[in-house]
Parts: sequence; C-alpha cells; structure tokens
Amino acid sequence: MIARNFTLAHLNGEIDLVGYDGDTLAFIEVKTRDASAPDAARPEDAVNSQKRSQIARMAAAFVRSRRINHSSLSTRFDILAIESRPSVRPTVRLHKGAFTVPRF
Repeated sequence: MIARNFTLAHLNGEIDLVGYDGDTLAFIEVKTRDASAPDAARPEDAVNSQKRSQIARMAAAFVRSRRINHSSLSTRFDILAIESRPSVRPTVRLHKGAFTVPRF
C-alpha cells in the first residue's frame, strides 16, 4: 500500500486504499455493512456508477499528484467488501478488477 484515504481539497471524493499488486497500481474502495440487519444489502452494491466515476476522477488526480508516468501504467479498480455481524468474524471479499474506467 502506498496511500490510504487519499483526498484533494479541490475535488469531491476519496480513494480508500492505493497499492501495487506487482506492476499494477490498484485503487481499492472499501465498503462495510452490518449484515445482521434484515434488509442488509451487499457492500459491493453501494459502488454504483456515480461512485465509480468519482473514484476514477480521484485515481486520475492521484496519478497526476504523484507524477506517476501513466503512459505505460497498468491500473485496476477493486472493491473490498466487509460484512459484519455481532459476535462473528467478519466476512471479507476482495473483488479484483471489480470495474473498469476509460483510460485516464
């Protein structure tokens, strides 16, 4: 991991985690939900098209702000889903390549 909770003052949004997986720069959205609620939705479902666009804008800003050469950069957008229940170990799912965005 090379960054967490990345924000910029002039942009609305945040990237929860950024890290390298080999040569691939991964932008990771972390979603946690209480799975004990009767109408609990899966955490992954909270990453809708609007949230994906926001993450993509922040990822482009991250690359620019760190002056990372993005011409040959391999990127990936992941979702880390965590479901919690009282007195039970959380269920954790990592969805590598959960969504794609146009090249930035």
